[in-house]
Amino acid sequence: MQSAREAIDEYYKAFSTLDLRRILSHYGEPCLMISPQGVLSAGTRAALADSLAPMLDGLRAKGYGRSEFAEAEVTPLGETAALVRGIAVRYTAAGSELERIPIAYLLHRSEGGWKIAVLVA
Repeated sequence: MQSAREAIDEYYKAFSTLDLRRILSHYGEPCLMISPQGVLSAGTRAALADSLAPMLDGLRAKGYGRSEFAEAEVTPLGETAALVRGIAVRYTAAGSELERIPIAYLLHRSEGGWKIAVLVA
């Protein structure tokens, strides 16, 4: 089974496609997101999709190209939980840096592998 860090790397590959279905497959149900816009408690992936879709549209409008996860720190919290912290670096399709966002993920491991349970940006 992959590590929590490998799960985040796979998530960033999926996120870079801006394919909502692929992105959602990396989240558990329920999921909690905390950001400057507020707190979102999504009981299902469908509810999470409703909140993520406008953000993905905004990234497309800015000429988004890809994301990478920098300065990663992984703290295991037992057998089935891990805290992964770092910087989400987003780039335009032309390769210039769009933004840097300090971010943390609390991941939960089950039979389906590591899934994002909580995202704090």
